[in-house]
Amino acid sequence: MYRFSTTDHLSARYEALELHTVRLPLGVLERVAVERFGLGADEGADEGVDASPAGDRVGAPAGSPRGGDLRFDGHTPLDDGLRRGWLHVTAFARSQLAAPSAAGSSPLVAAALADLVAATALVTFPNTALSASAAAGPGWVAPAVVRRAVAHLEAHADQPLTVSDIARAAGVGPRALQLAFARHLGTTPTALLRRVRLERAHRELQTAQATAGDTVAAVARRWGWASASRFSAAYQRSYGVPPSRTLRT
Repeated sequence: MYRFSTTDHLSARYEALELHTVRLPLGVLERVAVERFGLGADEGADEGVDASPAGDRVGAPAGSPRGGDLRFDGHTPLDDGLRRGWLHVTAFARSQLAAPSAAGSSPLVAAALADLVAATALVTFPNTALSASAAAGPGWVAPAVVRRAVAHLEAHADQPLTVSDIARAAGVGPRALQLAFARHLGTTPTALLRRVRLERAHRELQTAQATAGDTVAAVARRWGWASASRFSAAYQRSYGVPPSRTLRT
């Protein structure tokens, strides 16, 4: 039998009749539910979830419950393997808490133990974080991750850059980044990179001087277009005039 309660610190003990009591700060459970399972991430929020790469990796769709709505729907482990894992983790936490020089004297150790127990509880027992994670679907990431990816893309547009490079900088996988761009921006990382480079080429053409030897082809090559004709076509679609006219004026 298992029993949950909340307190201002992590504690664990075993009682008679196989009753295991684990007390966790509610705030820790709610934070871990957001960071690891997407509970409470708001698609329209300005900041999404925490800005660290690990924290932003998972979000939840609009309308999902917030961290404050975390609720355990039962105290029976979802399967026997999870039950054994829970017993192992709580036994480990109990041994660490009982050690004279361990968690009690180190805030870092205590925090790590609390996160470990919280994450284990959230995957072991039925709760609203699990349903939010399922609703989010694979690869869903918070808006803050997309903003970080865009910032990296814009800062390094003049360098060789792949989707994997951008995803790595944002702290997610390439597929997750592709899905996030489609969801939040309606485009792909590659298309946005091409648009940013086209804008940079446009700015360069505005300040370039044909009389000084600047050419459309040279500007196009600097910003990733091997074909001057393709660059010209893309430029005219975006700016309504051929790049040669911008260079002349």
